[in-house]
Amino acid sequence: MPTLADAVRIAGNPRPGPVRRTHRRTVMRLAGPGIRAAREVYTTVPADAIRVAALVEISAAAAALARTVVKLRHLDPDLIAPHVSDRVDLRAVLG
Repeated sequence: MPTLADAVRIAGNPRPGPVRRTHRRTVMRLAGPGIRAAREVYTTVPADAIRVAALVEISAAAAALARTVVKLRHLDPDLIAPHVSDRVDLRAVLG
């Protein structure tokens, strides 16, 4: 849900609102199980080609889900950006 600072920025105020660190912590807490699953694949699969293929499948599925949510909910990527650790990854996922 957009905050008042986000609404002001959307309305045309070029000054960005404050970044909330608590949201980033929440995002990391929610992402934790998926990250642990990917790390388990990375550390337990002995064949490099199979390991990479599995990690690509995991990331492709997660990216497809993220794009679906953005599209269906009409989310602005600029409102998502403060909650991710690297904006380049956000652009790579959302296109």
